[in-house]
Amino acid sequence: MKKVTQQLKYYNILLIGDSCTDIYVYGKCDRLSPEAPIPIFEEVYQESRPGMSANVRENFLGLDCQVTHITNENEIKKIRMIDDRFNQYILRIDENPHQIDHLDVDFLSLDKDISSKSFDAVVFSDYNKGFLKYEKIKNIISYIRKKWSNAPIFVDTKKTDTNCYENVIFKINKHEFENITNKELKNSEWIVTHGKDGAYWNNIHFPAYKTEVYDVC
Repeated sequence: MKKVTQQLKYYNILLIGDSCTDIYVYGKCDRLSPEAPIPIFEEVYQESRPGMSANVRENFLGLDCQVTHITNENEIKKIRMIDDRFNQYILRIDENPHQIDHLDVDFLSLDKDISSKSFDAVVFSDYNKGFLKYEKIKNIISYIRKKWSNAPIFVDTKKTDTNCYENVIFKINKHEFENITNKELKNSEWIVTHGKDGAYWNNIHFPAYKTEVYDVC
């Protein structure tokens, strides 16, 4: 009998969202400051990785997807101080520019390298840093709907007012969902993650596999 193997499909993804550099500063805390009852942190080494939507891009590439990534050029940094001996997260320092260049629908329509492609899905990784402005999103969504009508749109957003997104599939965590001011959006669905308790979609519970987590970062 002939064995039939299913060919895996390599999806072509349009990813849009804010990006940053995650910097991990490892060091040690052996003593308290004589000036105040706080630990003194001595740096030993650093590591840096792509963060926010750039991390989403890395995950897609890890799944062998093809990714077209549209993101900010302005540098955003998240610096985490970690005690190297205990792997304990001590402090985070955010470095955000005063202004971030925002995405306009004209960029999508005029960039021939993007407009000439076809996409299996569009993903918004919206960290609400300024690259995706509320008042611009409806026009961007409208263009995507006309240009790639068969591509579902997935949205992970930090915005609490999500009226700018319609007819999309949201993927947010429980805390973000509780802060949403308008949960009854037209033709939209919600995937809500609950950490160790899994996720919910269309009132269906999807349990998570138990794993040891010492630091969500």
